[in-house]
Amino acid sequence: MGKHFNKRRLLSFLAALTVLISIFSFANISVSSAATFGDFNNDNSADLKDTLLLRKYMSHVSGITVSDLNGDGLIDMKDVLFHRLYIAKVIDKNGKTITTTKAPSYKNEMRAVWVAYFEVAALMKSTESATKTAIDKVMAEIQSYGANTVIWHVRAYSDAYYKSSYFPLNASVKNLINAGFDPFAYAVTSAHSHGLKIQAWINPYRVGKTLDNARCNDTFKFDGKYYYSPASANVRKLIVNGAKELTKNYKIDGFHLDDYFYPTGISTSAQSFDIGYTASAGSLANWRRNQVSTLIKNIHTACHSINDKISMGVSPGGRIERDRDQGYADVEKWLSTAGYVDYLCPQVYFGMEHSTAPFEKLVKQWCAIRRASGVKLYIGIAVYKAGMLNDQYAGSAKTEWAEHSDILVRQVRFLRSRSDIQGYMLFSNRFMNQSAFDSATYNVTISKKEVTNLIKEMKK
Repeated sequence: MGKHFNKRRLLSFLAALTVLISIFSFANISVSSAATFGDFNNDNSADLKDTLLLRKYMSHVSGITVSDLNGDGLIDMKDVLFHRLYIAKVIDKNGKTITTTKAPSYKNEMRAVWVAYFEVAALMKSTESATKTAIDKVMAEIQSYGANTVIWHVRAYSDAYYKSSYFPLNASVKNLINAGFDPFAYAVTSAHSHGLKIQAWINPYRVGKTLDNARCNDTFKFDGKYYYSPASANVRKLIVNGAKELTKNYKIDGFHLDDYFYPTGISTSAQSFDIGYTASAGSLANWRRNQVSTLIKNIHTACHSINDKISMGVSPGGRIERDRDQGYADVEKWLSTAGYVDYLCPQVYFGMEHSTAPFEKLVKQWCAIRRASGVKLYIGIAVYKAGMLNDQYAGSAKTEWAEHSDILVRQVRFLRSRSDIQGYMLFSNRFMNQSAFDSATYNVTISKKEVTNLIKEMKK
């Protein structure tokens, strides 16, 4: 009798200790994230009745709709404890519900998909009819994912995928446009007909492997490729004119630039392309940053002078210090000072367990930057890494993407749990199509599950 009693006491003590440890472990988790999943009996409130249902589920009672509250890929007792912590915040001492929680609406969040230039080129067919069909198919697919915005590449180098007075036509669209059909104009129409917004995406400084398409003499060559000089007033005029042309001639909802500014790896000492720089100007790094910032500000001003409702933004790299010190992109200034951007969307293309740059850590760094009124922060997510066998720069976490099919879902949930993040963009549309994953580079089974889970989450 005594032995059984002591054993029961020991088991009770261990169970209580487990509960305490779990509660302390979950103390820092945002209660708001549980609210999305807390109403299991569909009575429009998350309360102790839902906790009991969840516990019954854990005892293998079927017929209950449950969710993985803590986002660890399992439905277990940790989720029960998480739910109890949440309920403690919304139930008063008499057991009366004092806060009614409903699933939050994600209607207004940015859910965008990038369509890169090589994807755009693949949609260009030999006839207008076939091209329209291909574009409509892509827009319908993007709509089906639960996205609400398309980021459409219109100029990746110094040639255009649209009808331009300033840049020569890319080979993929030349015959179509010369025949009187502008595929980008149709892409805008198609996007809107599918309930999607569309932004025109350019790379401002890249010229290409040759100077054949250069439209300004102020260029330089680095690592086998040509670039426009960011310090050139003529370059700025060319790029701003291109931005004005797109804003004026197409009913776009936004204007988008990504992370190609000064090429990574250029000399930190003054070069011939640093037009106008002298030692009296002070730090060369600051001077270069000012050249890029001047362009960003000029584009913002030009676009808004034509359409005050347009959203103009930049998608820099995911690491703030690399943007600042290697690309000479003053992202902190653009976020914190009015008149530069309407949004930033850093490309946080890292897993949750990355050795030096885990996703949540980087997002928090971006959120810590002071933000000018009205400037939004989105986060770029790497769909192309879903199921990747070897994320070579991730250190000890290089196989993380091949081992988990819920990384993208956890990332979206984390972003949604933060009021200082207004949405996300996915790179790229090609990888939303499961046929893009090959067995040489990916664990295809994981890739497909990851994308399926992501789309399901986007539709909530």
